[in-house]
Amino acid sequence: ISIQLTAALLRQRGADEAAAFVDEGLGKFPDDVELRMRGMMADAAAGRPIDAAALAALVDARPDVLEARLALIAALRDRWNAASAAEKPAIKEQLRAHADAYIDAGGPQAAAVRRWLAGVR
Repeated sequence: ISIQLTAALLRQRGADEAAAFVDEGLGKFPDDVELRMRGMMADAAAGRPIDAAALAALVDARPDVLEARLALIAALRDRWNAASAAEKPAIKEQLRAHADAYIDAGGPQAAAVRRWLAGVR
């Protein structure tokens, strides 16, 4: 139930409320991959920083959750924007791989992701 409530709250822009349901769910099911993903998505929606490497591991475990992959792409894009010239190539490689997977899976925000990729040089 926590996952469904969290998803509904995220759709309604209730990131803080969604995070509360995630925390409650993780108290009962600390290893639940989808709850952990939803928690990171709630953090991202609330403007809180997320651990892109941790989210990437969760997305690898559940590649079918396109909303989490989109949150990861946004986080990687933010990292790329703030990165030094030396850091950008590695981030760009990760960003392109996840963006391509999102687009190939028919992600609903594929057009926006394509625009983001066009800005990553």
